[in-house]
Amino acid sequence: MNKPEGQTNCGSSQGCATNDTPAPEGGTHCYRAVPHWWLTKDGDAKCLELYERHYSAYQYADGRERKLFCGPGFKLVLRTDTGNAFFVWRKFIDACIDERTGQRQSGINCAAFRNEGTVLSSRLIREADAIADFIWPGERHYTYINEKRVKSKLPGECFRRALWRYVRVGKRRLRTKSGLLIMEKEASKTPEFVDLAEAEKLRVYRFEDGTKVELKDVRRIAVSDSGTHRVETGDGRKHIIPTGWNHIELDVPTWTF
Repeated sequence: MNKPEGQTNCGSSQGCATNDTPAPEGGTHCYRAVPHWWLTKDGDAKCLELYERHYSAYQYADGRERKLFCGPGFKLVLRTDTGNAFFVWRKFIDACIDERTGQRQSGINCAAFRNEGTVLSSRLIREADAIADFIWPGERHYTYINEKRVKSKLPGECFRRALWRYVRVGKRRLRTKSGLLIMEKEASKTPEFVDLAEAEKLRVYRFEDGTKVELKDVRRIAVSDSGTHRVETGDGRKHIIPTGWNHIELDVPTWTF
């Protein structure tokens, strides 16, 4: 399977293996045999189609053709290889005031997310969170939800399952002036690396869908609050394993930490 035209892989130092191409000697892909998220750019044709079907899509009064969809500011656009889901992170000066602080909303904004594929939305969100934590360590994540435009009886349920929460004061959910609900995922603490007492010959992460990640000669590990693992192998390469695995297998004589 080839990656989508114009997209790059998710940044693994050894590259991402595919169903047809095995991982490099001594390492493996960053998450799956075929990663869920690929980096793309504002204006990606497939993402634009998904955006047009999203309830938040801005409609120009003069009916002009839309070419971009992210809005101003620094933006990071993610898409699946087949283009059936997309996710936009955006860092910008937000005019919305955080009622708790009296200041503008801070952090990285999920400006748009739509999933028309079969992968659980909560899993895609967790993986997008891990990417954002790598690019903007220590930053809060937040988004806005129009509960009148979503089908779920519990707006933002996929975000809740990805460990996000409603922004509240007491039991009251906070909203924007236009009535949108605000959800957030608190900033993850920068994890500290642990030097293993003995190098692990092999570390295998197994996921619910049967895929796995194999890392050889593991020397250092850092575990974030979200469950994301940062792993360094003997050759100095760094690997990020987002939360979502359900089993870890170790090839080492004794417990390493």
